[in-house]
Amino acid sequence: MTFNSQFVRNWCLHREGWKVKRPVVIYGGVDTNRFPPRSPEAYRYPPRFLFAGRLDPEKDPLSCLEAAAKLKQKGLPVQLTLAAGSTIDIFQTYARTVLQRAEELNGIVQVRPQVLPSEMPTVLHQHEVFVFISRMDGWPNARLEAMACGLAVIATRCGGPDEILLDGENCLIFPFGDAEALAERMERLIREPELVVQLGQNAQRLIHERFTMERYLDETEA
Repeated sequence: MTFNSQFVRNWCLHREGWKVKRPVVIYGGVDTNRFPPRSPEAYRYPPRFLFAGRLDPEKDPLSCLEAAAKLKQKGLPVQLTLAAGSTIDIFQTYARTVLQRAEELNGIVQVRPQVLPSEMPTVLHQHEVFVFISRMDGWPNARLEAMACGLAVIATRCGGPDEILLDGENCLIFPFGDAEALAERMERLIREPELVVQLGQNAQRLIHERFTMERYLDETEA
C-alpha cells in the first residue's frame, strides 16, 4: 500500500491501527507543465496575496482576513484574493461570517468563489504569495501547485506539508489561528520584496526537481 506522505502513513498505521504488510511512501506530484518557471523579473510589487481553500474553521480564512485588516490599519499596500473553495454544510454560518468580513474589507480583499481547478494556474500566476492555512493536512495539492508556480508561501505546521516546508528557505511559518503572527509574516514580505523572490524561486525549484507528476508515476509503477 502506498501513502502520499510520512504523516499519512504514520497516522494510518499508528493512530488508526491499520495492518499493512509493506507500507510505502510515494509523495504526490504535480504536472509542472501547467506551471512554467517564473523568472525573478516576473514578480510584481507590492506582492499580491492569495488564500485558496474552504471557508471553514479548519482552513481558518478569518485569520487571513484579520491579518490583512491589521496591515491596512498600518497603511501598508496589501492586496488579498480569497479564492473560496466548497464549504461543508455544517460551516455555512462560519462561511457567511467570512464573506461578510471580506466585504467589510472591500478595496483590499477580492473574493473569487468556486474557482475551478482548470483556472488555478491563471489565478496563481496573478499572485506572488500563497497563504496556506490548515489545522491538519496530509499532502495538499494546492500548496504544491503554488510552489510549482513560484509563489512565496506563508504556512502553518499541519502534518504532511511539514516534510518539505523549511522556514526561511522556501516558506515562512506561523502558528495556526494567530492572525498577529500571520500579519507579521505578510508585512515582512511587503517590506522585503527580495525575500518574496528568494522563497518563491526556492519553492519552485524544489517542486520541479523532486515533486513532478512524472516522478510520482515512475515510483508508483516501480
